[in-house]
Amino acid sequence: MSSTTAQDVAEAYEEQVFRRFGASSMIRHDQDPRFMSEVFTRFREMLGSKQRATVAYHPQANGKQERSVQTVIRSVKAYIAEADQSD
Repeated sequence: MSSTTAQDVAEAYEEQVFRRFGASSMIRHDQDPRFMSEVFTRFREMLGSKQRATVAYHPQANGKQERSVQTVIRSVKAYIAEADQSD
């Protein structure tokens, strides 16, 4: 994602995740300021989602988090590719 604002992150989540799968019960993230911002916090609260940030400077937790993100991205790409082929 090339944009860097919390508003852009919230809009991307809404378009790419929420519209297809519904609201997440928990949003896990690193302590990126975009996820910690007031804009994203209000957005998350509107969805009824909780958030959990990894501990700063804790490579083990951040590594697990990054692996989870990679897994989700691969799953979403596979889902989209499958949907495109059914047309």
